[in-house]
Amino acid sequence: MNWFGNMMPPHLSLDMAHVGRNLQEPARTYSEVPGMPRIWIPAVSTVMALACAGCGGSHSSSPPLPTVTGSATSATSSTPSKPVPAYLQRFTAEERQSFTSSVAALHRFSSQSDDFLRQRSLTKIQAAYFKKYAVDWTQNWASLAQTVSGKISVRGSARELKLRPVSINLNAKQGQVVVLRRCLDQRSLRVFADGQQVPQPQLREPRNYRVTMLKRPSESWWRTGVPRQGATC
Repeated sequence: MNWFGNMMPPHLSLDMAHVGRNLQEPARTYSEVPGMPRIWIPAVSTVMALACAGCGGSHSSSPPLPTVTGSATSATSSTPSKPVPAYLQRFTAEERQSFTSSVAALHRFSSQSDDFLRQRSLTKIQAAYFKKYAVDWTQNWASLAQTVSGKISVRGSARELKLRPVSINLNAKQGQVVVLRRCLDQRSLRVFADGQQVPQPQLREPRNYRVTMLKRPSESWWRTGVPRQGATC
């Protein structure tokens, strides 16, 4: 059974990078293997270490106030607030907060998808994870299923060069919606089908991937959409 139907592209192309295999949801690579249908696989994109330097996490505490020697008066100093990056200045504080949390969620999703890909098997835990954290979990599950059945593996890792918000809508009908654009360098990725390397010429240049993040009104977590490949970056 072809899980993808009309979703299969007419040519080879990388649709994401699970940046994890991710803002990479994970990056998806369309591969064509003799005797097999064209498939899209979550490409490994373990990039997350550098991704969240400015997109969330705990804040370091302010340094202790210096004491003036020989005086009962302590010098008071206030820690200057971190300037807002130019690409976020058009958004409100609440919108910037949603951007930060959605980026962190994207990176977690990408990293977890990478782990699923390396397992080379299908489990109920994987299905449950996609059902909770994917916008359309059937696409992620179908991709993993075809990857496993086709004995597809991905070696190497993608590198996130840039991540920017395209739009932030906190009052969309379906909930909070943040659209992200990620520039990924995937030149080190190698795709193998049943042990044989499958050429991926579309990975020779860094490319942009657009990912939609969704937080439904009834949920406290972000869901990750399937990345869409764009132009080179």
